[in-house]
Amino acid sequence: MKKQIIIFLGFVLLTITIQAQQIIDYDGNAYDTLKIGTQVWLKQNLKVTHYNNGEPIPNVTDINVWTNLTTGAYCDYNNSPDSSNTYGRLYNWYSVNDPRNIAPVGWHVASDSEWTILTDYLGGELIAGGKLKEVGFTHWLSPNTGATNETSFTALPGGSCSGNSAFLFMSEGGLWWTSTGLSSPGSAWFRTMNYNQNDVYRNDNADVQGFSIRCIKDFTTGTDSKNNFKDILIYPNPVFNLISIEFPYKNQFATVTIYNLIGNNMFHGQINKSENVLDLSSLKKGMYILEISATNILFRKKIIKN
Repeated sequence: MKKQIIIFLGFVLLTITIQAQQIIDYDGNAYDTLKIGTQVWLKQNLKVTHYNNGEPIPNVTDINVWTNLTTGAYCDYNNSPDSSNTYGRLYNWYSVNDPRNIAPVGWHVASDSEWTILTDYLGGELIAGGKLKEVGFTHWLSPNTGATNETSFTALPGGSCSGNSAFLFMSEGGLWWTSTGLSSPGSAWFRTMNYNQNDVYRNDNADVQGFSIRCIKDFTTGTDSKNNFKDILIYPNPVFNLISIEFPYKNQFATVTIYNLIGNNMFHGQINKSENVLDLSSLKKGMYILEISATNILFRKKIIKN
């Protein structure tokens, strides 16, 4: 009996230890983690003020300067650092796209396709917001439509920093950059949730906007996808400039994202045919992860660019 009690107590302590594990960013800020489906997310918005090489991210408090930025920057809502303790900081997309990496080591800013995987897993964009938003009216305005926070994602309405109207939407909405830029420069994809809606809205906005950031854990780069999508063919590999993708799923639009080995988004596009050819001539030589995502499909494969 005593042996059983010791074993049980050991299990409890181990469980508590696992639950207490936190991720620490360059500044020493601690973040909890949570798993939703196959993904592991940080539970709080990013607060860091340095890139991973130790160089500072400029804190720009003058809205006129902010409007004309073409490099990374952050601000606190209403320039009040206290607000960032709760909601995290607001960053322009230049800081998201900076090769010095804004996310904690082993993590990256969630891509457009990774957000889509999340909302698809939760039943689609139209209902996913309620499952992600914090419950109640401590931070959200009433009626906080549909909020159950059954995922423990605890999405908060941190607002935005806009070049036109300074600070907007605190308590009304949360806006989160993705790491995915558009093919035309000057804007990138983001997600938003609002106090009077149940959905997660996908749209693009100008790079200079200040939005929140959620990070997701890097996937394992040492192995290819362990799934049953053996009929998806990628060739040649190594690739010089053009790579072919055979995607034999009729009437499916799929997103193709290519990451480097630290999780930075290096290429983004869509395919909707059984045979597709992508031009990767803009990529430097090296190893990458090619990801194909669609409804009920997540395929990853290592590729080498020569």
